[in-house]
Amino acid sequence: MNPFWSFESDHILQDALDAYGFAKQEMVMVGELGELLTLIGRKAQGRMTEDEMIDELADCTIMLRQMAMSYGLDLVNQRIAMKLTRLKERLDQE
Repeated sequence: MNPFWSFESDHILQDALDAYGFAKQEMVMVGELGELLTLIGRKAQGRMTEDEMIDELADCTIMLRQMAMSYGLDLVNQRIAMKLTRLKERLDQE
């Protein structure tokens, strides 16, 4: 399974939302983002491995995808496209 992104992976994320509820999954996301922030701080001190960073990025990506599904994946994708266009315009001006 290629989790980035497939019908199957989205189905699993929806099942988790249905089983645990939005509020619980939102708190899981907060925890995962906190772990990533802690790891970034450890990186500045030279106390982080690449493997740890990959794990935390995967965890955060999963939870962010689940939250995007909750708020409306199409709406989030539209906003991402708008922001990427704006970034490209800024880069083109440099």
